Amino acid sequence: KMGKNLKNKGLKHFGKVFPTALASLITFIIIGIWHGAQAKYVAFGIWNGVVIMASSLAKPLTDKLTDKLKIKRESIAYSLFCMLRTFVIVLIGYYFDIAESFTAAMRMIYKSVFDLNGGLSGIKEMLKAVRLDGLDLAVIGGGCVVLLVTSIITEYKGKSLRQLLSERKLPVQWLCYIALILCVILFGYYGPGTRPADFVYMQF
Repeated sequence: KMGKNLKNKGLKHFGKVFPTALASLITFIIIGIWHGAQAKYVAFGIWNGVVIMASSLAKPLTDKLTDKLKIKRESIAYSLFCMLRTFVIVLIGYYFDIAESFTAAMRMIYKSVFDLNGGLSGIKEMLKAVRLDGLDLAVIGGGCVVLLVTSIITEYKGKSLRQLLSERKLPVQWLCYIALILCVILFGYYGPGTRPADFVYMQF
C-alpha cells in the first residue's frame, strides 16, 4: 500500500523500492540486536541497513551521474573503484562489531581518519601482540594479493572463480587443485600445541 501511494504521487522508483529497502533496514537492525543488546551492535545493524537502503533508493541518481560523467561501467578502473568503495563501507561497519562500545567505535573511526600516526602505532602494537614474524607477514601479504587478484578477475569477468576454472582444460583444473592443497599443507596452522583462533561467531 505504501509503495502504491508513492507511485501515485509520481515517485515511481521510490515507491517500487522503498518497501523492500525499509524491510532490509529493519532486518539489519534485528541482526545487529541478535549479535548483542548493546548500542554498538544496533549501530552495526543500522549502518549496514542504511547503506543498502540508500543504494537502492539512490540508484536512478547514481545512474544519471555515471552517464553524465561518461564513466564506463565495464572498465577495470570503475570495477576497482566499486571494490574499494565496498571495502571501505564494510570496514566502517566492522568498527562497531569489534569495538568495546559505541563510543569506542566512534573514537576508532575518528583516529583512523584524523590521527594517522596513532593508527600506525596501534597497528605496530597489534603486530607485536600477535607475535608475527617475517614469514607470517609474507604469507598474509601473499594471501591478500591472491584475494585481490581473484576478486578483480571475477569482478571483471562477471563469473565466479569456480565457473572460470571449470571452463579450463582438465589438466589446468587439477594443477590448480593440487596447488591449493599444497598451500594448505605448507602454510596451514595445525598440529599438537597449536591454538588457532576461534571462529568469530563462536561468541554469539
